[in-house]
Amino acid sequence: MSDSARFDFAVDRAHAKAVDETVARARRRWHLSAAAAVVLAAVGVVLFRLDHPWSYILCVVVVLATIVALWVAVTAALRSRDVDDLYQRGVLVPAVVAGTWRHGVVLLSLIDVSKPDVDIAHMALVTRAVRRLPGHQQSVGEKVPSVAVLHERLNRTDPNTWSGVVLLPLAWATTDPSVIAGADQHIDELAWDLLHENLTLVDTIHAAENHRLLIDPHDLPAELLHKRH
Repeated sequence: MSDSARFDFAVDRAHAKAVDETVARARRRWHLSAAAAVVLAAVGVVLFRLDHPWSYILCVVVVLATIVALWVAVTAALRSRDVDDLYQRGVLVPAVVAGTWRHGVVLLSLIDVSKPDVDIAHMALVTRAVRRLPGHQQSVGEKVPSVAVLHERLNRTDPNTWSGVVLLPLAWATTDPSVIAGADQHIDELAWDLLHENLTLVDTIHAAENHRLLIDPHDLPAELLHKRH
């Protein structure tokens, strides 16, 4: 495996917008938030026109709620449009089909969730339920090279690790099988082996908070403890 966990490839924007479930979720959030902002603004106008002390108080509350809804709508719109940035910011990680759910499959991934200023890797098993995997077999054990976008949630508990992970299969961003094959070869075989050895944990991990389980460093090969990003 390369010393860098970054994997450069050309994102097929049209394909990603059609199948990437993270982008689709952001679009839905934009529509809902924009609709909520319009409704709240209308309610605010009605309350203001009532010209009562209590209506002014409620109007202020509604205005604040409208601002929040607009902020959510704007951030969701930016996320849905900047598809390339999602994959450029992400680090290449291994993922495998580990189980099924009523609408698709559950992926199990191995991700270093440590922050940049932490010396040692903090490896975690992370799951994500997905509906579609273009170009992949939906059978348990199928390799699904992916990227992981790490971010901070409000409920942060550990200053050494990122609390949020977004797992994005490369198959959502490209239809080129050579890109998928190249990513597969770029990932250490030890990482693939570790995932296959832990397939039976998928239900436990998927039910856990943030759908992840930190691995004790003593249970990892030394090669996987070296930071890749």
